[in-house]
Amino acid sequence: MWICYDCIKRSILSLPQHRPSTVQVQSWRQSASLSGRPNSSTRSYAGVATAHASKETGGFNRQLTAWSRRDLRYGSYGDAQANVRVKLAKKHKKEVNVKEELKRLGDPFRLGLRVTDLLSKDQFDPALSLVRDASKSMDCTVSWNHLINYSMRIKKSHAAITLYNEMKKRAQTPDSYTYGLILRGLTEALDPQSSVAKALSIYQSMQAPNSPIKPAITHVNLVLKICAKVKDLDSLWSVASKLPERGIGAPDAITWTTILNAIRFEAESVSGPLRSTEQVFEWKQKAVIKGRRIWGDLVGKWRVGDLQVDEQLVSAMGRLLLLGGQPRDYDDVLSLVKQTMCIPRMASRLPLREGKGANKSDATTTSPRLLGDGHGKSEDLEVSPRNDAEKSSEFEVLVVARPARLEKPLVHTVSYASPSYNTLSLLIEACEKLFNKKAAMRYWEYFQQNVGLAPDSANYHSYLRVLRVMRAGGQALEIVRMMAKRPEIPLETKTFRIAMSACARDKINRQSFDHANELMELMKTHLSGGGYDPVSMIGYLEVAQHARDRGKVLHALQTVGRIVDQHVQDEDVPRPRKETAKIKKAKATKELLYLGELAGMLERGFVRSLNRSGDDRKRQGEYRQEIQKWSDLRKRIQKLSQGMKKEKIMSSFNERLKSGLL
Repeated sequence: MWICYDCIKRSILSLPQHRPSTVQVQSWRQSASLSGRPNSSTRSYAGVATAHASKETGGFNRQLTAWSRRDLRYGSYGDAQANVRVKLAKKHKKEVNVKEELKRLGDPFRLGLRVTDLLSKDQFDPALSLVRDASKSMDCTVSWNHLINYSMRIKKSHAAITLYNEMKKRAQTPDSYTYGLILRGLTEALDPQSSVAKALSIYQSMQAPNSPIKPAITHVNLVLKICAKVKDLDSLWSVASKLPERGIGAPDAITWTTILNAIRFEAESVSGPLRSTEQVFEWKQKAVIKGRRIWGDLVGKWRVGDLQVDEQLVSAMGRLLLLGGQPRDYDDVLSLVKQTMCIPRMASRLPLREGKGANKSDATTTSPRLLGDGHGKSEDLEVSPRNDAEKSSEFEVLVVARPARLEKPLVHTVSYASPSYNTLSLLIEACEKLFNKKAAMRYWEYFQQNVGLAPDSANYHSYLRVLRVMRAGGQALEIVRMMAKRPEIPLETKTFRIAMSACARDKINRQSFDHANELMELMKTHLSGGGYDPVSMIGYLEVAQHARDRGKVLHALQTVGRIVDQHVQDEDVPRPRKETAKIKKAKATKELLYLGELAGMLERGFVRSLNRSGDDRKRQGEYRQEIQKWSDLRKRIQKLSQGMKKEKIMSSFNERLKSGLL
């Protein structure tokens, strides 16, 4: 009988139990070579090996001879074979069930409904098996789209692209919706850097001459959005430069919005410790001038009806102007909204600069022809100097010319964009940078009375920032009251921080402490934890410090002391731990430092009150207890914060808190 000792070795080593030793395997090789049997080099197949009993390998030989077909159910090898047979039987049963279900469905529409139902129950594998078998006999592109959409929704872009390739291998032609699902999923992928290459590859395959589906403008917008997300302007311009100027496939409002946002994202990412302020300013000015040139072309298209302007496009251009850093750029935001939404300006225009210094800040501009050059690189664009008069010409109000012979005026065919929450926030931020409180108030009233827009949370906070800059603590309190009356708008921590900061800046007003005191009462009611916010309480103590009234100072110290004493115990002091994430550790460190500053302010405030008080001994004893309590808390926090890097946000408080309270 022919014996192959390599096959015997593999067979024995495959056993899960009673594995042979090296000596036993060598004895098998010697017995096979001495018996004159050919070795494995003379055989190209493997079979079941039987061996004769010997002293060294008798147990293994007996186990090998027991591997008969009727005894497969015995031993570990039999268990493994039985498991394989059970799996094969289940697989065969599933195939039979799938075939029966396909016969019952019998229609691509019903198949799509069945796949949707399975995916809604997170049964992806049965849905995939059903679609694979259905691909042999019917067109089920819609079902493949459901599978791809499901994979993209659970953030598995690689699996979705694998399904796309398998779909084509099974002779299922992708449609326009298939490419849209893949590109839309890549815009929300977890790894945006790798998504750019995948999106460009799919987009180029759609542009191939033999491709049945040509890219529409919706596909182009998704590709541009992916490039803008990773700030890859070279790829963005390479795609946008091949678009026609008008007709089918021409850029729409979404296309231009994506391009303007991409320019702004790149300009915002330039700032860093390795770049000087002048370089950052110059880079942002170039970005703004690029946007101005693009907007000049868009106004021409809008004038003849080739482009529909919407709020997203206006907001993208407005946000780019706010990045400029010059008053002229901020003022042009108001002109932009007037031009596109027919909302009147609430502030007079800034005077134009004249003379030699008009072009110093506007060193370079881009060529008006940004698309259609075919090169696709923003660095190749031509630049030319501009002055203030040219800069503001893009935002002039459109005027429709009327022939002199016509008695009735022509109907204005230009459709204006509809303003919403984003527009109000844009205008308020521009007024904040212009330090124009009256214009912000007029826009605020205009949108509520004429437009009928109820401000949202972002609008309220933007308006509060304007009031903080203008030191209007009383009006900030009124805004917080309005927010408290609307249950759909929650009062957040930043709400009270901004409002309290406005009261702290309103030092001249004698009612500033009363406003801050009412804010503290609202904070106790609407904030979780009984109004515990160290930053807001620090601002509250600053307001009391500037009040120059010992009674108000004592009231503020006792109010803050009760809140801190209630919510800060030994176990409640935030402690940065090694096992926490970096962001949680940074937040805990920042809160710890704020709490230390607050404890120091309370300690110094009660010391000043004790030194300058003429109260009885009982009140002085209470002062000493408070001093000791906050001194212990401050020392404990200093001990916990040893070796921790102090946050930059605390540096602004150091100079202001050195003097302490009265």
